[in-house]
Amino acid sequence: MNKILIIVGSFRKDSYNHQLGDVIKRYLEKDCEVTFLDYQDLVFFNQDEEFISTTVIDRIRKEVTESDGLWFITPEYNGSYPAIIKNLIDWLSRPIVLNQYENGTAIIDKRVTYSSVAGKSKGMGVRDKLHELLKFVGADILNAPSVGIALTREDFASPILNISENDKVLISKQAEAFITFIKKESNA
Repeated sequence: MNKILIIVGSFRKDSYNHQLGDVIKRYLEKDCEVTFLDYQDLVFFNQDEEFISTTVIDRIRKEVTESDGLWFITPEYNGSYPAIIKNLIDWLSRPIVLNQYENGTAIIDKRVTYSSVAGKSKGMGVRDKLHELLKFVGADILNAPSVGIALTREDFASPILNISENDKVLISKQAEAFITFIKKESNA
Protein backbone atom coordinates (compact mmCIF):
# COMPACT_ATOMS: atom_id res chain seq x y z
CA MET A 1 0.00 0.00 0.00
CA ASN A 2 1.37 3.41 -0.95
CA LYS A 3 2.25 5.83 1.85
CA ILE A 4 1.25 9.49 1.71
CA LEU A 5 2.56 12.00 4.19
CA ILE A 6 0.41 15.10 4.75
CA ILE A 7 2.37 18.22 5.68
CA VAL A 8 0.33 21.06 7.13
CA GLY A 9 1.81 24.56 7.02
CA SER A 10 0.19 25.69 10.25
CA PHE A 11 0.75 24.64 13.84
CA ARG A 12 -2.45 26.33 14.99
CA LYS A 13 -4.58 23.91 17.00
CA ASP A 14 -7.78 24.37 14.96
CA SER A 15 -6.09 25.26 11.69
CA TYR A 16 -8.42 25.28 8.68
CA ASN A 17 -5.61 23.73 6.67
CA HIS A 18 -5.27 20.87 9.16
CA GLN A 19 -9.03 20.37 8.94
CA LEU A 20 -8.66 20.19 5.15
CA GLY A 21 -5.93 17.61 5.72
CA ASP A 22 -8.39 15.51 7.71
CA VAL A 23 -10.84 15.67 4.78
CA ILE A 24 -8.13 14.78 2.25
CA LYS A 25 -7.00 11.90 4.45
CA ARG A 26 -10.49 10.39 4.27
CA TYR A 27 -10.37 10.50 0.44
CA LEU A 28 -6.95 8.84 0.36
CA GLU A 29 -7.35 6.20 3.08
CA LYS A 30 -9.17 3.69 0.92
CA ASP A 31 -6.09 3.32 -1.30
CA CYS A 32 -3.15 4.56 0.78
CA GLU A 33 -1.64 4.65 4.23
CA VAL A 34 -1.91 8.30 5.29
CA THR A 35 -0.13 10.05 8.14
CA PHE A 36 0.57 13.64 9.15
CA LEU A 37 4.16 14.82 9.51
CA ASP A 38 4.92 16.20 12.97
CA TYR A 39 7.68 18.77 12.56
CA GLN A 40 6.88 21.28 15.29
CA ASP A 41 10.24 20.59 17.00
CA LEU A 42 12.31 21.23 13.85
CA VAL A 43 14.79 24.05 14.50
CA PHE A 44 15.45 26.73 11.91
CA PHE A 45 18.02 25.65 9.39
CA ASN A 46 21.59 26.65 10.24
CA GLN A 47 24.39 25.35 8.06
CA ASP A 48 26.77 25.35 11.05
CA GLU A 49 24.58 22.71 12.67
CA GLU A 50 23.42 20.90 9.55
CA PHE A 51 25.21 17.62 10.19
CA ILE A 52 24.94 17.50 13.93
CA SER A 53 22.66 14.50 14.06
CA THR A 54 19.39 15.19 15.78
CA THR A 55 16.59 12.77 16.33
CA VAL A 56 14.10 15.31 14.97
CA ILE A 57 15.63 15.82 11.51
CA ASP A 58 16.61 12.15 11.29
CA ARG A 59 13.01 11.13 12.02
CA ILE A 60 11.58 13.67 9.56
CA ARG A 61 13.96 12.65 6.77
CA LYS A 62 13.12 8.99 7.40
CA GLU A 63 9.37 9.62 7.25
CA VAL A 64 9.72 11.67 4.06
CA THR A 65 12.08 9.17 2.43
CA GLU A 66 9.81 6.22 3.27
CA SER A 67 6.71 7.93 1.88
CA ASP A 68 5.56 7.55 -1.72
CA GLY A 69 4.13 11.05 -1.82
CA LEU A 70 3.84 14.32 0.07
CA TRP A 71 0.70 16.44 0.17
CA PHE A 72 1.37 19.98 1.39
CA ILE A 73 -1.64 21.84 2.79
CA THR A 74 -0.79 25.34 3.79
CA PRO A 75 -2.23 28.76 4.53
CA GLU A 76 -1.09 31.81 2.62
CA TYR A 77 1.00 34.35 4.51
CA ASN A 78 1.41 37.67 2.69
CA GLY A 79 1.03 36.01 -0.72
CA SER A 80 3.51 33.22 0.01
CA TYR A 81 4.23 30.23 2.27
CA PRO A 82 4.72 30.28 6.03
CA ALA A 83 8.29 30.22 7.35
CA ILE A 84 7.75 26.75 8.84
CA ILE A 85 7.14 25.25 5.37
CA LYS A 86 10.19 27.00 3.88
CA ASN A 87 12.32 25.83 6.79
CA LEU A 88 11.15 22.24 6.41
CA ILE A 89 11.84 22.24 2.67
CA ASP A 90 15.26 23.83 3.27
CA TRP A 91 16.14 20.93 5.59
CA LEU A 92 14.75 18.33 3.17
CA SER A 93 16.65 19.81 0.22
CA ARG A 94 20.07 19.42 1.83
CA PRO A 95 22.24 16.35 1.18
CA ILE A 96 21.66 13.56 3.62
CA VAL A 97 25.42 12.92 3.78
CA LEU A 98 27.78 15.91 4.18
CA ASN A 99 28.74 17.37 0.78
CA GLN A 100 27.43 14.30 -1.08
CA TYR A 101 24.65 15.65 -3.29
CA GLU A 102 25.04 12.62 -5.57
CA ASN A 103 23.55 10.51 -2.77
CA GLY A 104 20.45 12.68 -2.93
CA THR A 105 18.21 14.56 -0.61
CA ALA A 106 15.05 13.51 1.17
CA ILE A 107 12.82 15.47 -1.23
CA ILE A 108 14.45 15.08 -4.65
CA ASP A 109 12.17 13.18 -7.05
CA LYS A 110 9.56 12.85 -4.28
CA ARG A 111 6.04 12.96 -5.73
CA VAL A 112 4.14 15.94 -4.33
CA THR A 113 0.93 17.88 -4.57
CA TYR A 114 -0.46 20.78 -2.57
CA SER A 115 -3.64 22.58 -1.53
CA SER A 116 -4.58 25.62 0.51
CA VAL A 117 -7.34 27.16 2.57
CA ALA A 118 -7.10 30.94 2.51
CA GLY A 119 -9.15 34.07 1.85
CA LYS A 120 -10.70 35.02 -1.45
CA SER A 121 -7.42 34.28 -3.30
CA LYS A 122 -7.91 30.57 -2.50
CA GLY A 123 -4.23 30.56 -1.62
CA MET A 124 -3.15 31.13 -5.21
CA GLY A 125 -0.06 33.04 -4.05
CA VAL A 126 1.13 30.29 -1.74
CA ARG A 127 0.35 27.59 -4.28
CA ASP A 128 2.32 29.39 -7.00
CA LYS A 129 5.29 30.04 -4.70
CA LEU A 130 5.21 26.50 -3.31
CA HIS A 131 5.19 25.08 -6.85
CA GLU A 132 8.21 27.21 -7.71
CA LEU A 133 10.10 26.14 -4.58
CA LEU A 134 9.26 22.44 -4.92
CA LYS A 135 10.33 22.46 -8.56
CA PHE A 136 13.60 24.17 -7.61
CA VAL A 137 14.46 21.48 -5.03
CA GLY A 138 13.73 18.70 -7.52
CA ALA A 139 10.39 17.36 -6.30
CA ASP A 140 8.17 15.57 -8.84
CA ILE A 141 5.01 17.70 -8.85
CA LEU A 142 1.56 16.48 -9.87
CA ASN A 143 0.58 18.46 -12.98
CA ALA A 144 -3.14 18.52 -12.18
CA PRO A 145 -4.46 21.75 -10.71
CA SER A 146 -4.22 22.05 -6.97
CA VAL A 147 -7.26 22.83 -4.88
CA GLY A 148 -7.62 26.19 -3.21
CA ILE A 149 -10.53 26.83 -0.88
CA ALA A 150 -11.71 30.40 -0.31
CA LEU A 151 -12.94 31.51 3.09
CA THR A 152 -15.32 34.41 3.49
CA ARG A 153 -15.28 36.81 6.44
CA GLU A 154 -18.12 34.81 7.93
CA ASP A 155 -16.12 31.59 7.53
CA PHE A 156 -13.21 33.09 9.47
CA ALA A 157 -15.60 33.74 12.38
CA SER A 158 -16.15 29.99 12.82
CA PRO A 159 -13.52 27.55 14.09
CA ILE A 160 -14.98 24.86 11.81
CA LEU A 161 -13.97 24.60 8.14
CA ASN A 162 -17.04 24.57 5.96
CA ILE A 163 -16.28 22.92 2.61
CA SER A 164 -18.74 23.31 -0.25
CA GLU A 165 -19.93 20.33 -2.29
CA ASN A 166 -18.06 21.74 -5.30
CA ASP A 167 -14.83 21.94 -3.27
CA LYS A 168 -15.36 18.35 -2.10
CA VAL A 169 -15.58 17.25 -5.74
CA LEU A 170 -12.36 19.12 -6.56
CA ILE A 171 -10.57 17.61 -3.55
CA SER A 172 -11.76 14.15 -4.54
CA LYS A 173 -10.44 14.64 -8.08
CA GLN A 174 -7.08 15.87 -6.81
CA ALA A 175 -6.87 12.87 -4.46
CA GLU A 176 -7.66 10.44 -7.29
CA ALA A 177 -5.11 12.11 -9.57
CA PHE A 178 -2.44 11.99 -6.86
CA ILE A 179 -3.07 8.30 -6.13
CA THR A 180 -2.82 7.53 -9.86
CA PHE A 181 0.35 9.64 -10.12
CA ILE A 182 1.96 7.77 -7.24
CA LYS A 183 0.91 4.33 -8.44
CA LYS A 184 2.03 5.01 -12.01
CA GLU A 185 5.42 6.20 -10.81
CA SER A 186 5.91 3.35 -8.34
CA ASN A 187 5.04 0.75 -10.98
CA ALA A 188 7.42 2.20 -13.59
